[in-house]
Amino acid sequence: MTAEQVIPPIIDPRGKCWQQPHRRFIEVDDKYALMSEQTFKALKEYSTTSPSGQYAGKMWRAKIGDKWYLRWYSDSHRPECIDINNREILVL
Repeated sequence: MTAEQVIPPIIDPRGKCWQQPHRRFIEVDDKYALMSEQTFKALKEYSTTSPSGQYAGKMWRAKIGDKWYLRWYSDSHRPECIDINNREILVL
């Protein structure tokens, strides 16, 4: 399945300043995110922190141990919260 089916689009106005690759360049399932090296490098890295400006659709990469993870924000079922999702990255 494509990231467009899993990761929400950025509709928050703050997202116009955030640079990230388009979701169509990432394939995701319930465990992995498959992408090219170019897409991988286009993701901002936040391995020890999370990016500020929390809104649905914002993606980044984080290294945990010896593995890279795609992370993104999505709306929570609780309106006052936001979820952080992740999939292990596999680079083509």
